[in-house]
Amino acid sequence: MEERSLSKKERFQVLLSQLGMTGDDVVQYFNNAEIEKLSVYRKEKKWHFHFALDQIIPCKVMNQFSNALRSSFKHIAQVGFSVKVLNTEATEQHILDYWTECIKEVQGISPPLLKILNTQKPKIQGNKIVVQASNDTEATQLKKKYSDIICSAFEQFGFPRLMLDAEVGQAEAQNSDYEKFLEEK
Repeated sequence: MEERSLSKKERFQVLLSQLGMTGDDVVQYFNNAEIEKLSVYRKEKKWHFHFALDQIIPCKVMNQFSNALRSSFKHIAQVGFSVKVLNTEATEQHILDYWTECIKEVQGISPPLLKILNTQKPKIQGNKIVVQASNDTEATQLKKKYSDIICSAFEQFGFPRLMLDAEVGQAEAQNSDYEKFLEEK
């Protein structure tokens, strides 16, 4: 059992080397990382990696890793991955940092709703992400149609189960919050 676990870690380290991600600034986040499984779909030319990490890593590092993974194997297959994290403690900053990445995962959303999600800094209340909508119809649609999709996107990065809630709010307050959010980034 111990030997098998070590090989999963070794495989992940080999993968990091193949991706050219061997700098100390990156490797520190992947110390005990493992490749738990690789699902290969030959007919569709798709690979799906299942990674295990100690904790949620910074979004910037995850983006770098994700881009390197996809581009390194694009000539062979379309690559996707999911992450299981042992310590699933997510800070408010982690959730906010990953917000934009998780919104990118939502397919087929109407442009007005997409704008609502992209132009605001959501409020975080424990495991709940609260966004402002301009009316009840938008709020209901965000909660019923897109909540699961967005929360699943967070789970793909190793986050615990989150909930999305939408409240009807004032557009002016949203815009000023978004401007502050952009300044902070």
